[in-house]
Amino acid sequence: MCAEYLIILFFLVLLGYLLLRHRANPQVWAALILSLAIGAAAAYLIRKGCYHPRPFALPLGTNFLPHEWSSSFPSKHVTAIATPAFSLCWLPATRRFAWFAVVSMLLVAWSRIYLGVHWPMDIFGAFFIGLTAAWMGQAAAKKLPGKLFA
Repeated sequence: MCAEYLIILFFLVLLGYLLLRHRANPQVWAALILSLAIGAAAAYLIRKGCYHPRPFALPLGTNFLPHEWSSSFPSKHVTAIATPAFSLCWLPATRRFAWFAVVSMLLVAWSRIYLGVHWPMDIFGAFFIGLTAAWMGQAAAKKLPGKLFA
């Protein structure tokens, strides 16, 4: 469940939170959208650039989740949830909500390893991409809202 449905639940709760609490805060929206775009692009390019087999492809351990035979590094699921989680931690206006994001991120990360579809290094790589994308999104968002939403 954590591997698939928690991500959907996370984004639905995040969207509801943003609409209720930060509807008129363009910096929060810009930072999250830019961070997600940067994180998704980085993960996509890295996966296309270097192939790394999944644990079940070697075969090591037990695969509890039927999965495609694609590159495992970095985890797209963890990148998708780590990027907004780190962004929420960075923004002062959203730090209270960030606990939900961080707990969700850790549950998804653990479940991807437990299910046998990722190595721990895939998860750490996704954390690094998420953190870097969040930092880049924050830096870009500080410059954009005045120009985009004025």
